[in-house]
Amino acid sequence: MGKWTEYHFLRLSVNPPNEHASRITKALEDALAKLFGTSRARTYIDVLWISEKGDEVIVRVGQPDAQAVKAAVVVTSLMRLSLVQSSDRLEDVVPEGATVPNLTEE
Repeated sequence: MGKWTEYHFLRLSVNPPNEHASRITKALEDALAKLFGTSRARTYIDVLWISEKGDEVIVRVGQPDAQAVKAAVVVTSLMRLSLVQSSDRLEDVVPEGATVPNLTEE
């Protein structure tokens, strides 16, 4: 069981598949700017995991930014992103059998 954090985790499907975290982040930043203006485009987005096929990702955002990022997913133009799952707990969005490296609960 995880504990509450100040982060929110989103698992997204990606089409066409993309294995570059910077491109996924850029797509979300552009969509945030389009919806909310340039100050929102600077929202911190951390790509934690990309599937081997590049068709799914898990991103971490701050709790206060979660709703804006969810809205931005709908209007991405560089690639098609879709929300698969979201949660305040990382383990809730990690697909069965996948491993997200470099994250441990304290």
